[in-house]
Amino acid sequence: MIARDSMGTSPQTVSGGVPGLRYRRLFEAVRDGILILDITSKQIVDANPYIRELLGYTLDEILGKEIWEIGLLKDQAASQRAYAELEAHGFIRYEDLPLESKDGERREVEFVSNVYDEGEHGVIQCNIRDITERKLAEARRDQRLVQTEKLRLLGELARGVAHNLNQSLGLISGYSDVALAALTGPTVDREALRSSLEIMAQAATDGGQTVGRLLTFARGHPDGPPEEISLAGLLSQVGQLTAPRWRDDPQQEGCSITLRVEVEVDTVIWGWPASIREALVNLVFNAVDALPRGGAIRLGACRQGQEVVVEVADTGIGIPPEVQSRIFEPLFTTKGVYGTGLGLTQVRSMVEHHGGRVSVDSTPGQGSTFRLAFPPMARGTGQNGSRHDRPRARGLRIIVVDDEPALATLIARMLGLDGHSVVSVHSGTAALDRLGMESFDLMISDMGMPGMNGWELISHVRARFPSIPIILASGWGSQVTAEEARTRGVHAVMAKPYRIVDLQRAIATLDASLA
Repeated sequence: MIARDSMGTSPQTVSGGVPGLRYRRLFEAVRDGILILDITSKQIVDANPYIRELLGYTLDEILGKEIWEIGLLKDQAASQRAYAELEAHGFIRYEDLPLESKDGERREVEFVSNVYDEGEHGVIQCNIRDITERKLAEARRDQRLVQTEKLRLLGELARGVAHNLNQSLGLISGYSDVALAALTGPTVDREALRSSLEIMAQAATDGGQTVGRLLTFARGHPDGPPEEISLAGLLSQVGQLTAPRWRDDPQQEGCSITLRVEVEVDTVIWGWPASIREALVNLVFNAVDALPRGGAIRLGACRQGQEVVVEVADTGIGIPPEVQSRIFEPLFTTKGVYGTGLGLTQVRSMVEHHGGRVSVDSTPGQGSTFRLAFPPMARGTGQNGSRHDRPRARGLRIIVVDDEPALATLIARMLGLDGHSVVSVHSGTAALDRLGMESFDLMISDMGMPGMNGWELISHVRARFPSIPIILASGWGSQVTAEEARTRGVHAVMAKPYRIVDLQRAIATLDASLA
């Protein structure tokens, strides 16, 4: 074995030990950790300076210990399993072994161990390389790739949003001219006026929903508790959200892709709709890529035994068997520089996060079907009843805060139709001044305002006027979770654009004392 000299620092070579001076110099200087173990007792008989630095132990503290006692293996049982493997193969390698130093710092190391049987007595040499920084760099790289994939999808969706918004704005602009014409003739054409106004209102609502879907998608992995998800509505949203990619782009290239949604009853699951929506958008985009000459895509949901299965099927070029076995591997892509190799990895991660599984069935030349199997929502899990059927509250004194005077006036007029008395102000400071002078039953505030934004105003109001109910109205309303709203003292959230019924519904969610 290896014995120390009288200074306790320089091992001398004895029978079966490590070779002499040249090895010793390398042993002392190398920037990898080296431990030498007695082959019989498995105790450490030498340790180079780097491993002592990494572990935070002195040489005297290490000698005579087994490696599991100094933070390299989980426990004695793990150590015995490693020695059994070493005895069987003469070599072991762990690529990402956790290491805990004397002071509790955790790192990841690459661990390689060999048996050297020299002379009458052999030794075990363990080489330890710190790979913590490399792992962190890989994690940062993976994070960048995930973000790249996200931005790619967002770019595709943004083109569709621009297309749909232009359609909505075109309807609003065109029918506003029709409405004005109906008012300027010799007699008022009430039917044309009513029809025009209804189309304009619906176009504005559709435009707002388009933006809302993009904002929900952009939010990323959702926070907060899971919720009840009706797959009929979610698959319909995915079809609408991806329409510019499967409908409009192919038409410009002279081919046609159709998409149909087929959803059976009782296909409700429990989870995070934003992440499922993102995964399905990814699969639809992949299906479009598999249909260079056109074809069909089907989004389906059905019950199969104890599972709810979502399918994304296409009639495209299919996937070769050798590729099918690898498509869910991180960084594997068949799209060259145009792919990140993370899209399907993220799909699998999402499904597994929901307690489900994902599979693919494909035949080259005949298309592909991706199946996402989820556990069904247990009956009785969702919330019971709705509070939106309460009698409409009337005669409230309401303060409206919005930095856009036209929007503030619009809200006041909408509320006035229900008999409410409304005061409009255009800044957080003005709202606080008015609240200090008068009593109100309700405050409705915008979120994005210069100087003092909605959250800051709400914080001041909660401190000075804790009893007043608050409704938050915002273009980012769909991004404010119910949990965040409650935490900040908000009773209800409205996403812009909204209509009279949305105001009525928001007021109906307040405490019964307002009704």
